Amino acid sequence: MNVALSIAENWYFYDFLDKICPSYLAPSCYVLLYSIMDSEAARVQIEEIGHIKERKRLTLLING
Repeated sequence: MNVALSIAENWYFYDFLDKICPSYLAPSCYVLLYSIMDSEAARVQIEEIGHIKERKRLTLLING
């Protein structure tokens, strides 16, 4: 579970990144969870609200 987040702290992954792009500093798991993911979720929500405001006669179904 959470493979995408657990790999962020994997030393083999850091070694791989260092080989393909030595100047790149990978974000930590904390930064991924509380900065990047939160800002991306907010961006998507704002984009969806913009699409909804442009529509007329819209039925929006949310599952979950």
